[in-house]
Amino acid sequence: MRIKKLIVCLIFSISALVLISCGFNDIGKDVEMEIKREIPKDDTDNLGIVHITKQDKGEMLKVPSNGFKGYVYVVSDKERIESVKNSRFSVNNRTFEDVKTESYDDFNIRYHNKTYFSVKKIDIESNNNELLKFNSNYSKGVLLVYRTMK
Repeated sequence: MRIKKLIVCLIFSISALVLISCGFNDIGKDVEMEIKREIPKDDTDNLGIVHITKQDKGEMLKVPSNGFKGYVYVVSDKERIESVKNSRFSVNNRTFEDVKTESYDDFNIRYHNKTYFSVKKIDIESNNNELLKFNSNYSKGVLLVYRTMK
């Protein structure tokens, strides 16, 4: 009788382990599928970004060769976002304005394995032979994103 109870207990334990492991396997597959299905905050393909460049103060704005009509954004990584936000940027003495949170202009991009957030913007309409001078009181170079108007 004791052996019979031991065998029943052993069979019950093995079946419980099999059922539990099947449940973990399904959860693991679900998590793996979610990780593989990369859904970014914003679909960067639909943002209308045409050019990304590093810009230093005092340099001429690097306008695409065929001219540009749209917005130029100053973007920053998380570590420098406050110092960029508190700085002044201008093109030909026209000042960049702050990007409003949760607006069309509030986006982020992945660039060289880092996430950058839009901080300031200015609308630009330029042909390829117009000179645009970029100025700022920010001590380092910044990343600029050129985005067409929607």
